[in-house]
Amino acid sequence: HALNPQPGEVILDMCCAPGGKTTHLASLMNDNGLIIACDKSRKKMISARDFFEANASCIVPLALDSTKGLLELKSGEEWKSPKEIIDT
Repeated sequence: HALNPQPGEVILDMCCAPGGKTTHLASLMNDNGLIIACDKSRKKMISARDFFEANASCIVPLALDSTKGLLELKSGEEWKSPKEIIDT
């Protein structure tokens, strides 16, 4: 598993519908941690929310376009993955 999710971690899934990948992550984390699950389609998120509620309690579903929340890097600043930011 490339992401290698661990129990207690925080993960942002920016394109989560229909939900299989997100619930798989929750399973690998033993449903212990936080997964913020976003998708820009409200219709897909309503369906995914029901799927999440039946399969994992650590998932917070949000209907939003996650590309609208990207931050710009300051001059000279290097990009870090969210996992690197949380770990520091």
